[in-house]
Amino acid sequence: MASTNEQEDFEDENSPEGLLQVSPNTLRSKWKTTNMKVAATASNSRNAKSKERSEVNEGDKTAKPKKRKVSGKARKQLCGICGALVFNLSDHTRSHTKENLLKCPHCPVQMAHASNLFSHVRAIHEKKIIKSCEACGKGFRTYNSYKSHMRSQHNIGERYQCEICLKMFSTTTGRRDHVQRIHVAEWKYECQICQKKFKDKKMLKLHGRVHSTNTPYACSQCPKRFKSPYAKKTHEITHSGIDFPCTLCTKVYRYKSLLSMHYRKCHPAECSGESA
Repeated sequence: MASTNEQEDFEDENSPEGLLQVSPNTLRSKWKTTNMKVAATASNSRNAKSKERSEVNEGDKTAKPKKRKVSGKARKQLCGICGALVFNLSDHTRSHTKENLLKCPHCPVQMAHASNLFSHVRAIHEKKIIKSCEACGKGFRTYNSYKSHMRSQHNIGERYQCEICLKMFSTTTGRRDHVQRIHVAEWKYECQICQKKFKDKKMLKLHGRVHSTNTPYACSQCPKRFKSPYAKKTHEITHSGIDFPCTLCTKVYRYKSLLSMHYRKCHPAECSGESA
């Protein structure tokens, strides 16, 4: 009893006067009510912000569609056959294996890439002109042919120079083939008839016409026949009445090649001066 009385005296001494005595159940009820009010207020705030964001997004959609961010997943993959890094490995692999190629609906051509097949159909079969030259009005079916024309015919656009001999080219492909054929390749292709050597297998094949008796190219103006389309075209110029006069004397030739030989033989000084 003494301890109980002491505890009551201690509570009476430390309790401020006029403080209401509240039971634990009443406190729990008030805390629960307060917490519910706070939770409701926070929920209403979140709903209001969510509604505001949705209204803003709807307004943006009607005003101007947002561009989709490019995903970082579209990365290049390594080809196990040639070692190239490509975006579409399945299409690239088809170009090696030649399996499941995409067929052209108009001709027997098959391609590995759908974009290349589309360009083929548009240029070859539909013959659609997609770009015209602003200078001469000539139409082109591909952008590459248009750019090549502008570089070679109008000197407009980027040109590519050989770093070894400084010769200029209108395409990177032309420069690469030139370097491979002239500066890098070896004289390893030999004619079995005259032992003349060539750096390129294609040039050896063209040379083979010299030893052949086959003349499949006929002149459209006379009965003459020729071994190559170039020889036929050169000959047909003679039927048009075009002559090639020498600018240093009175000689006139029917073929430009004969005029060039004339310059080298009869006017060597002038030729060397022009080349210098």
